[in-house]
Amino acid sequence: MQRPTKKKYTTSNLAELVVISLLKSIYPLETIRDGITQSLKNNTIEESYSYFANLFNSTLQKINLEDATLNFNYKDELILLTEQFSVHSVIYKIIGQKLIDLQHAQQADV
Repeated sequence: MQRPTKKKYTTSNLAELVVISLLKSIYPLETIRDGITQSLKNNTIEESYSYFANLFNSTLQKINLEDATLNFNYKDELILLTEQFSVHSVIYKIIGQKLIDLQHAQQADV
């Protein structure tokens, strides 16, 4: 990630920070940096972030459905599959943590 100019963050800086903050719970920073680098080989930062944000939001919507099924096209580029699996991992980790917190809260009420 590029350093901010005079402590002012650009839109690109913020986009990278969002992605890094979401993925750091499941990947080391080196892996995240490599993924961002791969994504930026063929796309601008805006395109890459928009793809990631849309994927993240659409995945959240699918998880809220009763009959949620997650489909992957294994013929996609490796970076796209990596992003898809990463988003799912982050979301399921968040859900798992919320469930653990709920269990702790229920046990405290007993």
